[in-house]
Amino acid sequence: MNDLLCRICTGFIWNKEKRRDFRKKHMNLERKLFENEVILFCSGNAVSGNSATCDFFHNYTDVGKFRNELWFFRGLDICNSGGIIELYLALKKSTLSLEKIKQFQYLCEWAYINRKEYRILGSEYLILVEKYINNVSYLLSLYNNEKLRENSVDIKNLMIDYEKDFIVFSKDFLKNVLMLFDKDKKIKIFRQAFAACLELDWQLKFFPENIKVIRTYRDPRDQWTDMKNHKEWEYWIPKNVEQFIAQTKERLQIFKYQAPNIMTIRFEDLCLKPQTRKELLEFVGLQENSPIAKNQLFDWQKSAMNIGIYKNFARQDDIRKIEEAFPELLYKGEQR
Repeated sequence: MNDLLCRICTGFIWNKEKRRDFRKKHMNLERKLFENEVILFCSGNAVSGNSATCDFFHNYTDVGKFRNELWFFRGLDICNSGGIIELYLALKKSTLSLEKIKQFQYLCEWAYINRKEYRILGSEYLILVEKYINNVSYLLSLYNNEKLRENSVDIKNLMIDYEKDFIVFSKDFLKNVLMLFDKDKKIKIFRQAFAACLELDWQLKFFPENIKVIRTYRDPRDQWTDMKNHKEWEYWIPKNVEQFIAQTKERLQIFKYQAPNIMTIRFEDLCLKPQTRKELLEFVGLQENSPIAKNQLFDWQKSAMNIGIYKNFARQDDIRKIEEAFPELLYKGEQR
């Protein structure tokens, strides 16, 4: 990092030809490494059944077992805190700084120290993190130096150019890190990869084109009841139903974008409808007779016990407020 700071101090102008060469190199590498690779991300709102969707796939031996979240992309909080998303938004606002880059470094190191799923990646993970931090820091220095030489009319075009560079090597970093997980598996699952409060379309541009996204949503009455039934969740769940409603409205942003590589399901249908489970398998290229794992993480009968739990919730005034706010999300099908 000290060498990097020296380069920042001396300054360097990265011309357009070098930027083109940089992008070409990384895009060719991406096509090479992700040939015939399937990456699956499950994304949903908090307590929406997202984990159950992941566990359904983990019942099959052809699927990787990574169950933690991609903090280095979306940050520790669902609406970004220190991840690549925050770095990108800061770059767009011209507020990217070395301090924000250090926050990202801390986030990556935190995951490595506190989560064994990251630790088993070993030095390869840490090397990729260091390389990415150096790239972002160097890009920041180049932008700051070049900005001083441009007039105000050209600043907008300059920013667009640097955003493209940032996306290229961020995509390269994500690709290489994801390749480290479950190397012997063709299908890899990563839960809660995206920031649910932000549109999905621009978040997807950081990932290889062949990924598939499954979005899971659930009756918000059961979501709120489930949250309140777990006292150990009090430190992160909304303090009252009004906050829950506001948060849910914000996080529905992720469901707006539609594309062929995106599938949206209800948690209730995952539990109660065999056809939904069959469609999920077809979506990712698995067969119903694919090899089953010994330890089954998903049991649809047990999961179905969490449908309709709002009926026994003590605060029925909360339930009525949710019904008024989200009539289109209420589950009206078969109950447990």
